Amino acid sequence: MRLVVWTVWAILFVLLFSFAVSNTAVAELHFLLGLSWRAPLIALLLLFFLVGVGFGLMAMLPHWYRQRNEIRRLNQQLAARTNNIGAAAASGESVTFQSLAQSARITN
Repeated sequence: MRLVVWTVWAILFVLLFSFAVSNTAVAELHFLLGLSWRAPLIALLLLFFLVGVGFGLMAMLPHWYRQRNEIRRLNQQLAARTNNIGAAAASGESVTFQSLAQSARITN
């Protein structure tokens, strides 16, 4: 399986490298106020790809932080309930177990 994965990566690298080598012509990018920038086409493609990745990551940051905080909160709740169940079982009280879905409905 590793050989197949490495072969696919090698083929992809060769294709992208040949694409980059074949697009070395100089392209001119025009900005406002008559400004322009001349660079190889592949450099412009790489630049705009990286800018797009950066914008995508920035757009995902709030979602990632919300998920991280939610996971932390749920882990704390799970630890607290596990401690409560352990303490109740140690003291000899009857313990009823709820499914995770039922517990989630109760807290929400």
